[in-house]
Amino acid sequence: MEGEAREESEEGSDCSLYKETDHSQRCFKEMAQLWYEKQYCDVHLMIVDSFDSPTSAILAHRVVLAAVIPYFKAMFESHMREKEEKEITLHNLTPTAVKLIVEYAYTGQVRVSPHTAQDLLVTADKFGLTEIVSFTARYISRQLCSSNCLGIREFALQQSLVELHKDAAQFVIQNFTAVSKEDEFLQLSLEKIVELVRSDDIRVESEEDVYHAVTLWIYHNSEERGEHADVLYNHIRFPLTPQRFLDNVASKNPYLQSAKGQVYLKDAYEYYKNPGVTIFSNPKKTQPRHSVQGIICVVGGVDDGGSSLSDVTLYNPHNKEWTDGPKMRFRRSRLAVALFQGELYAVGGHDLGYSLTTCEKYSPSDRMWKPVCDLETARRSLALVPVGNRLFAMGGYTGSIYLKSVEVYNPTVDEWSPGPPMLEARSELAAVLLDNRIYAIGGSNSSGDLKSVEVYDLLNKKWELIATMEMPRTGGAACLLGEEIFFSGGMGGKEIYNVASSYDPETDMWEQIACRMNDCRVGLAAVSLGNIVYVLGGSNGSRYLETVEYYDPSRLTWLQGTSLPFPRFAAAAVTLSRNELMDS
Repeated sequence: MEGEAREESEEGSDCSLYKETDHSQRCFKEMAQLWYEKQYCDVHLMIVDSFDSPTSAILAHRVVLAAVIPYFKAMFESHMREKEEKEITLHNLTPTAVKLIVEYAYTGQVRVSPHTAQDLLVTADKFGLTEIVSFTARYISRQLCSSNCLGIREFALQQSLVELHKDAAQFVIQNFTAVSKEDEFLQLSLEKIVELVRSDDIRVESEEDVYHAVTLWIYHNSEERGEHADVLYNHIRFPLTPQRFLDNVASKNPYLQSAKGQVYLKDAYEYYKNPGVTIFSNPKKTQPRHSVQGIICVVGGVDDGGSSLSDVTLYNPHNKEWTDGPKMRFRRSRLAVALFQGELYAVGGHDLGYSLTTCEKYSPSDRMWKPVCDLETARRSLALVPVGNRLFAMGGYTGSIYLKSVEVYNPTVDEWSPGPPMLEARSELAAVLLDNRIYAIGGSNSSGDLKSVEVYDLLNKKWELIATMEMPRTGGAACLLGEEIFFSGGMGGKEIYNVASSYDPETDMWEQIACRMNDCRVGLAAVSLGNIVYVLGGSNGSRYLETVEYYDPSRLTWLQGTSLPFPRFAAAAVTLSRNELMDS
């Protein structure tokens, strides 16, 4: 076979060079033809099964294997006995996958299919063909589905394929309900099941989905698995299921008739009667999984014309759309909001130059805002935290006085009463509840902007200072991210920040997040939804912002979100389940 060639003159010489432009390609094509015809092959690859019995022999040319496959090059250049032997034994590989790799050595291409992908990846990895390993791993990732993702996750873990394992694990989490109905799920070990059902991140429509998954796994082999029922049902968040589900389904489950099972149900019934009064050894019992926390609700604030707002705006992350919710009775900026006993409370705030005492709540059953008992002290730039069956309103500014006082709301009698005052007066503070402790973070008072943080222990009933932030910050926003507190934005002196920090209660340390927000923000709102932190609106010092961005801890970066319908400063935000306010 003749190839393409050209003649070249060598400068400064009377020689002429004949050069084939496709010589290498033509030679390998000829070598491949010889291999297909099994001519001049000088090495036999013996594929041995787990019983050390040869199952197949693949012929090849030693020089081609050495030229293309690092495993054989190292073998033939070493002092291993296979260097001179005609037969080379290969263990724990499949004939099909080895043949595909040998064919690749001659042709430079390999065909991957669902039936060969995993064996091919193992073989390519053993042979040192990293590019084929990466290519095949990406192919397997694209084939993920509810029936194979658990097996692929385990395969990737065994093969130390970090990205494939991450993709498979994420697929399991994002598609938990569908995955739980597949045979692979039913074959999981107890440890693997517990790892899944205890996670905040599994995506489900409701807590009942997790219950059904656990029950299905137990009944698949009830003789052996029934003894583990107490362990598994302990991770079901029964207080978050409807009472009719407990009455008609859970209470009739024979595996919940044990002493521990009855405690799980009893605690749930008690929680229905008095939310927050029942103390759970596992605080997650009453914390919705991230996927169930369906929408973001932004309330009040100031528009770019300087007017306080009564607007309520709802964001659905699934379709990335903002819609209007039911407007409040009063316009409010610098207010505080909280979801409390299934109702949305808006407390205090500012309008027309005055701090407000008025409060109101929205009940989905009534489909309207209703007045609530006024605060004893007018407050704007305050913080509001639901604690059991009470609401704590903390700090703020009257218009002339910075406040450290706390008021506690009792919904049974519709009354505010004095609570334990903070150690410092704080306006424009942020506050969260974590593990029976209220954290009051930053803010400002007559002394200036604060970097101090104090915590109120509900058991010891006293405030105490904890680790300070890296710098003074007022007008920032805080929310929970897993077991840590995430604090975004704010300002100190005249500088508005685009930084975020996290606080770990275990170490009592603040750590600044390496990645900065795209916009500097003060007077922003922040919520966590599905293990993502959203920051909304605020001011960058020169204008009010409509922009939204969100922090994804799995990517360690801030990403641009869907903007608010209009610029908004000093609004408040909260996460709601999908059914609350959505149909209003």
